[in-house]
Parts: sequence; C-alpha cells; structure tokens
Amino acid sequence: MDLINNDFMPLISSLDTKPIQEQKVIIKEIKSQMVNILKHFIECTWGSHYNTVFKRLIKPYLDNPFVLDYVLKSEIIKDKNIVIGKTGAKAYPELLKYLISVDSLKIRDYLSNEFELNDLYVKER
Repeated sequence: MDLINNDFMPLISSLDTKPIQEQKVIIKEIKSQMVNILKHFIECTWGSHYNTVFKRLIKPYLDNPFVLDYVLKSEIIKDKNIVIGKTGAKAYPELLKYLISVDSLKIRDYLSNEFELNDLYVKER
C-alpha cells in the first residue's frame, strides 16, 4: 500500500466501515509509512493535498516520537526560518503549529520538551 503516491482517501474514508481486524492492519500500515508521509507533508506545495495528508494521516496516526525525531533531524527541513531543538531536531514555525495539534499526547510532549514550547500553547492546540 503506497499511501502517498496513490489516492488514499477512499481507503481512509471507508476505514470506519471495515471490520476491526482490517482497520488495525490499515492503521498499522499508515504508521509504518509515517516517515515517508511526514517527509511528503513537509515537501508538499499543493495546499489541499497538504492539509488532507495532515488531517487524515498525520493528525490521527502520528504517535511515535522517535519517528518524528528521526524526520526532524533529517535533511528534509530546509527552510531558512528554522527553530533548532535541544537535541538538534529542526522545524519551521508553521510545521510546529501543525504538529502540536496532533492527537497524540506523546508527540505534543516531545515537541514541548524539544522546542521548549509554552505548556499553555500545547494545551490550547
């Protein structure tokens, strides 16, 4: 399953109607491709696709701080206006605004600690 190069919306839209075991397989596959999904999201310049990838794949399923840390320490972050975290992770302000709104508390905690984000800001998102 290539979630980035294929139209993933029919699959994601039908996720709730699938049997539990099939849902688990699909979600596991999404999470296994999260490095590529994040890299695609960071490089994407097509606004509606960018937002859809975030809302349907990243926001609900990004839950592994090690995956996010790996991507943020890679060469994918090339923006001139970057923030460098405590351990060398890099992000630009718009990316941080998106990422701090993911569903996973582990990810929000990682971002808060790595980039010394205000706790109030983290809770508001």
